[in-house]
Amino acid sequence: MGGLAQHLERSLQSEDPEVVRHVEDAIAAAASNPPPRFVDEVPETPLLRARYDRQYALELVQESGGWTVDAIEPPNEHIQNFIVCSPR
Repeated sequence: MGGLAQHLERSLQSEDPEVVRHVEDAIAAAASNPPPRFVDEVPETPLLRARYDRQYALELVQESGGWTVDAIEPPNEHIQNFIVCSPR
C-alpha cells in the first residue's frame, strides 16, 4: 500500500472523530468528482494532445460499429497508450 493509502487508512482509524470525518468527507468529495473522460490539453490546437479515459476510448471504438479492438498497447518512447483496431 502506497503513502497516500497508508495515510488515509491511519486517518480513518484515528481516535479523533474530527480527523475521521475530515478524511471521510475528502474521500466522498473525490468519489463524487471523478476525472474527466476526455481532455483536450491544447485547446488552441484541437486534438494536438487529446487525453481519453481508457474506458471512454474503448466505448467510442465500440460505438463506431466499424472497428474491432485488436490490442491495447502500453506507452513507448514515441507514443502514449494506444489502441490497435481493424475494420470489421
